[in-house]
Amino acid sequence: MRRVVLLHGKDKTPQDVWYPWLLAELSKAGVECLVPALPHTEPPKIEEWLAAIDATKPDEHTTLVGHSRGGMAALRWLEKPGRKVSKVILIATNSATITDASAGDFYSGPYDFNAIRANCNDIIVMHSKNDKWVPYEAAFENTMVSTLG
Repeated sequence: MRRVVLLHGKDKTPQDVWYPWLLAELSKAGVECLVPALPHTEPPKIEEWLAAIDATKPDEHTTLVGHSRGGMAALRWLEKPGRKVSKVILIATNSATITDASAGDFYSGPYDFNAIRANCNDIIVMHSKNDKWVPYEAAFENTMVSTLG
C-alpha cells in the first residue's frame, strides 16, 4: 500500500497551512497519509523529530513529504543507515547552512547526500524564488546542486 508521511514545518501543526487539504486529497485517492504532530516546534529538537518519524514506521513503500524544517528532518532521518523510503518530496526546505538560534539543533553540518541517495529512490524539490521565510539562496536545492555538481 502506498503511504505518505507529511512532516510539518517549525511553528506549525498538522492542522496548519495546506496540510489538511493534502491529507484530504490523498485520502480521496486511497493513499494512507500520516501527519504526526512533531514535538517542541520552537525551538525544534532534531532527535525528538527523528523519533517521531521513526514512530510512523516509514518503509520502501513510503513517501516522506517535508515542508520547511520538516524537510530537514526527513533528510536527517535518511542520513542514517537502513532507512529506505520510496521517495522524498521537499517543499521550501532549508539547506543545512542555518546557523541562527531559531534553527534549534537541526544544523549539524552539511547533509550526507551519499547516505540520503542510498536510502531514497527519488527526490523531488519544490521551492519558490520569492519565499519570504526560506530565501531561495538558503534553499535545499541550491546546497544539493552545489554539492553534487
